[in-house]
Amino acid sequence: MAKVPTYAALMPPILEALKTLGGSATIQEIKSQIITAENYTDDILDAILPSGRNMLDFRLAWTHTRLKYIGMLEDSDSGVWTITKRGREIKEDDLKARNKEWEQKNHTATEEIDWKDELLDVIKNITPEQFERLTQRVLREAGFIEVKVTGERNDLGIDGEGILKVNLLSFRVVFQCKRYKDSVGSPIVRDFRGAMQGRADRGLIVTTGTFTKEARIEARRIGGPIIDLIDGDEFCDLLKKHNLGVSSKENKITKKFFENF
Repeated sequence: MAKVPTYAALMPPILEALKTLGGSATIQEIKSQIITAENYTDDILDAILPSGRNMLDFRLAWTHTRLKYIGMLEDSDSGVWTITKRGREIKEDDLKARNKEWEQKNHTATEEIDWKDELLDVIKNITPEQFERLTQRVLREAGFIEVKVTGERNDLGIDGEGILKVNLLSFRVVFQCKRYKDSVGSPIVRDFRGAMQGRADRGLIVTTGTFTKEARIEARRIGGPIIDLIDGDEFCDLLKKHNLGVSSKENKITKKFFENF
């Protein structure tokens, strides 16, 4: 198994990333900064938990939470994390001591049970058609218009389409839904790009699993339309943000919500 950094080992890079980014950033921005600064290898970036979650994403999310509890970070409802004055000034040895105290108090030196794991388990048990309709609902809540599920099963995975209007500009987007436990690789991204040629300005692939590093590189490849990727972690965040089957305050999951799609 890849030697993914522990919670304690991730704390200093998170604080340094926030300092570099001006004191506040989203989790994805912090992650990108850490990957660059720490030069993580592919085996770290692609390591997967038994639940199908990306191990680095999981540990980063919980490390953010730990840093919040010990007063180093603050978060907002919009998903932006901000470093506190204490977080800027704390020394690494003091940070380790605070984390150890937190673990002893909470009796947790092992993997925490995460609401996202429970939520993804629920989603993985709905049908592919239900997942497509759930994605359609999420995109509508996120500002897309004229979103529809096309059901084109033999069209290299184009499951739906919609229009995203940004200020005065409109972009036609086609999307693909992958109710996966494991990682989506670059061949799927490549085939999807071929299918969307001439049909849309941008593409979007949504999965309950993760994307390999090669898939993310292929999605941003120069010379073709850009394909945006939403993995299981980000999909859970979107559901929570829009109160779709999970409460934004208590992380309480309503299973009935997903059965009705």
